[in-house]
Amino acid sequence: MKTNPRKVKSIIKKIHPNLWQDIVEKYNNGDMDPIGADCRYEIRSIQDIFPPEELKILAEAIKYKQDYSFCKYYYGCSPNGRDYSVEVRLMKNGTLHGWFSSEYRGTGNGDYYILINATQAVFVETD
Repeated sequence: MKTNPRKVKSIIKKIHPNLWQDIVEKYNNGDMDPIGADCRYEIRSIQDIFPPEELKILAEAIKYKQDYSFCKYYYGCSPNGRDYSVEVRLMKNGTLHGWFSSEYRGTGNGDYYILINATQAVFVETD
């Protein structure tokens, strides 16, 4: 898949300074596909998925480079058959990584994203 340099640059600018510094470094060193994994570099808002109070806690976790996770399960009554989760984790090398997933209820399969800030994620893959 050919990468659109404008899309990549736009996304790199939106990455919170505490998240995915390894991806930003790759980009700054000339890698025009720093996420890889056939990433389409499409942004999705998560503001309409998680309650505002959880997004506030997520923003604080990113700001202070702390581990955090939250899952939103519908227990059989999801309007679209999906369960959602968001997580940030401080890695051993000191970088903070974040993920968002939208999975088909009870299957462990769905769409997976990297979290670029407290309200946006970039699509990576479907399984």
